[in-house]
Amino acid sequence: MSITGDNFVVILVEESSAMSAVMRDKTADGTESTQTNAQRVATSVNNLLRQLAEGPACDVAVVGYRSDADGPSDVGPRWPAALAGAEFVPSASLFGAAKAERRTRKVPQADGSVREEEVDFSVWYEPSLGVKAPQIAAFTFCRDLISRRVSERGGRGITVHVCSGASSDVNQQRGIDEVL
Repeated sequence: MSITGDNFVVILVEESSAMSAVMRDKTADGTESTQTNAQRVATSVNNLLRQLAEGPACDVAVVGYRSDADGPSDVGPRWPAALAGAEFVPSASLFGAAKAERRTRKVPQADGSVREEEVDFSVWYEPSLGVKAPQIAAFTFCRDLISRRVSERGGRGITVHVCSGASSDVNQQRGIDEVL
């Protein structure tokens, strides 16, 4: 599917405590990574949002889901303050709402050494973790979000779901079959 015009992208991100795990795989300089899965996912989501902002026009939604141990589900858009209250955002509007950060990137060299360089990095999504992953609530929210979007503007969409694999409220496949 090409992403143009009235089409849309939904990025659905789990924000449970499982995302605080650290994989400890090797980085470019051979040391063990200390980044949590939530940090890695946030970097990947922000990179995808940058690519969407630079690409063909489409609408974008970033939806997070979490809950406390016994609390209600918190499912909804996870935009920064500049976009608060929006569900879908036109990709062309993303750059004006990003927070700019300077990050250090490690770049492997041909001789086996690693060079560090400073890069500008745009941040739209910053995770805030809960305890559980209420996937049925998240799938239901996305189904309703997508239904509203399609009934208002038409178009086709794609949904990207990033999760740790553990749902707190149902077997994942059964939940997908029941809700979507």
